[in-house]
Amino acid sequence: CTASGGVLLGIGAFAQRLQDEDLLSSEQLNVVFDGSFQMLTWGSLFWSLYHDHMGPRCCAVLGMLLATAGNVLVAAAVSANSKDEYEYTLGLGLMAAGGNGAFISSFQFTALFDANQGIRVSILSAGFNVAAYVYLFLNSSVSLFWFFVVSAAYTLSLAAVMAVIYPDTPYVPGSHFGLTRPRCCHCGVEGCGSFCMHTPLVSSISVTACGSDACATAERAA
Repeated sequence: CTASGGVLLGIGAFAQRLQDEDLLSSEQLNVVFDGSFQMLTWGSLFWSLYHDHMGPRCCAVLGMLLATAGNVLVAAAVSANSKDEYEYTLGLGLMAAGGNGAFISSFQFTALFDANQGIRVSILSAGFNVAAYVYLFLNSSVSLFWFFVVSAAYTLSLAAVMAVIYPDTPYVPGSHFGLTRPRCCHCGVEGCGSFCMHTPLVSSISVTACGSDACATAERAA
């Protein structure tokens, strides 16, 4: 949620800093918001359509890599004192669209819970706005350049974590959490041969009640 497309909702503080540093005018900032919002919208459509085909892991990692590229682009534009609104539009649009790749891929985790899935989906949906709060740190004492450099490092680290935690195929009701090796075949890569790994890194664990005691049984994925 901290890197979702909701980052676009924090553009107010970002826009104010760009104006204070005489980088963009109010008319240019309108272009930045409109253009990046369009990228968020079409990016979300892409992730929604291809999520089941590419898999949560691919969508999440690719999304975070795009968000990293967006942060780097904005940092470079600020460092060069660029007054080109389209550079900022592309950078912010990549952050928003890429962030939603990971955000949309997170909903499949709700299938791991047997009850109250609706509540968990609602909480996760509300978390979309959390990313906007990161701009609360963007006060006059914080360098714009270093703010986006740190943001780029953060989204890149999230990509590494998601590459390990997110599954290749979405969880369904009755699934158990487990860490598995990436399977390039699921992403449509042909001829990958031995690089397609189907064995889990860690066996999933489920706990069931046996009379008055709790029995832990390890289930190994086929």
